[in-house]
Amino acid sequence: MGEIRDLKENKEMEQLEGVFYSTIFKTDMQVCIEDGVDLDYAERCVKHFNSLDDKAIDTFCEDAWKYYQYMLEEWPAFGYVDIANEIRATIPADAKPRDLLRYLKPWSLDIAVPKEDIPAWEFSADCVWEPEHGLSWIQRGDKLLYVGQVEIMGPWADGSYFKIWEE
Repeated sequence: MGEIRDLKENKEMEQLEGVFYSTIFKTDMQVCIEDGVDLDYAERCVKHFNSLDDKAIDTFCEDAWKYYQYMLEEWPAFGYVDIANEIRATIPADAKPRDLLRYLKPWSLDIAVPKEDIPAWEFSADCVWEPEHGLSWIQRGDKLLYVGQVEIMGPWADGSYFKIWEE
């Protein structure tokens, strides 16, 4: 038996939707599987997500931290001091990048039709520092491609948005 359960077809979104238990977030999460994706491949992607090592999770958290810091500075510049104050009241000043996992509320793990035979996915979540657009984490194999606001580009996009926090 696989990790994905309760699969249902969503004809409007042209995908299968199911649930799996996330070992990272210690909760059930939705998985969205694009039409045309083999279920064995979808299972591989979920297993890949659930088996990420500490280094991969820390790399994600470091990029999420850059996204968090950017938004914390930008909200006042956009005229939304109240949002920046709410973020500061929620996330302690002494927080570390790995602490941000506590402030994410997973939406889904999205799996698109693969272009290569490697696990690839897009994780989306609510985050305190970007309440409108949330957070997206895109991974292809062992390579983190993107952390930032949800753009729904998927792991097989051309890469023009990828690694926006590289200096």
